Amino acid sequence: MDKTDIKSMDFDELTEYVKGLGQPAFRAKQLYEWMHIKLAGSYDEMSNIPAALRDFLKENTDYTALETVRVQTSREDGTSKYLFRLCDGNLIESVLMHYHHGNSVCISSQAGCRMGCRFCASTLDGLARSLSPSEMLDQIYRIQKSSGERVSNVVVMGSGEPFDNFDSLIKFEKLLTDENGLNISARNLTVSTCGLVPNIYRLADMQLQLTLAISLHAPNDDRQNRTQSHIRVQPCKRRKRQRKLRHGACRPCKGLELPYQSDSRKSHKRKGFSPVGACRCEQIQKHTGEKTYKRDSKKGNGQGHRRRLRAAQEAVHGDRISKINKSVKNRDTYC
Repeated sequence: MDKTDIKSMDFDELTEYVKGLGQPAFRAKQLYEWMHIKLAGSYDEMSNIPAALRDFLKENTDYTALETVRVQTSREDGTSKYLFRLCDGNLIESVLMHYHHGNSVCISSQAGCRMGCRFCASTLDGLARSLSPSEMLDQIYRIQKSSGERVSNVVVMGSGEPFDNFDSLIKFEKLLTDENGLNISARNLTVSTCGLVPNIYRLADMQLQLTLAISLHAPNDDRQNRTQSHIRVQPCKRRKRQRKLRHGACRPCKGLELPYQSDSRKSHKRKGFSPVGACRCEQIQKHTGEKTYKRDSKKGNGQGHRRRLRAAQEAVHGDRISKINKSVKNRDTYC
């Protein structure tokens, strides 16, 4: 019999569950605070919960608490990369980044990935499994407890495709922004997708306040199909149309990336389609990002050439689009 994933329950679900055990409703609030505010690593830390109830919960529920395997901290700016082990032995990574506006955590949504993007090392071994809402949350919880500093911003840009784990992603968002828990603003949550159009539409219909980052890794369908074959049936033109709908439902896109396949002026200007052409809207602030990639012999990718990156920058500035430099600088941890 499958055990109940108690940390994936929202406050109302936990209240109903506790009442079903014959316990008073205030026990749900106590449990919720221990899990989502005090960030308890086990039931044993919950000192105001009766021992009998704790024993019952140990036997009948799964309590997600990730094991920290390794932490690597950059000597350049203190960025830390965490390696976590899941209950089944799978490994995932998360990153803590320090900024003047607060601390940001980049989390994984899956162990591995099945999208098959040519430039991404996360796809090398395929998809092991998707993460539960509690496993996504606990990456933040373990990092906050380990660092002793509050996390104010979350980006779902680690291993895996968040929109391939859509239901868990939405439940994660609900728990993260719950006023009874950490209460992180939805506007401080950014979710990145490589372009799964059906679920982009689903997200748009929900009218959430999170930031959606869409990776445009090529300026046309031919190059898109070579780098991201999984979205062959979802060409650039269709993705371009759906962005108009997304603008009305989500915050402005902050992460249109320009990797090695689309970093030439010729590609940017072909057929009048610029790398940010799908995000044109005078009322909305527009950004595009650039990335250089660490060498990955298995994927056949190397560092982007400076000349080609300069050409991409010139093309972007020519379109009067502000640029966010996303180059990998922490080469000692590859964050």
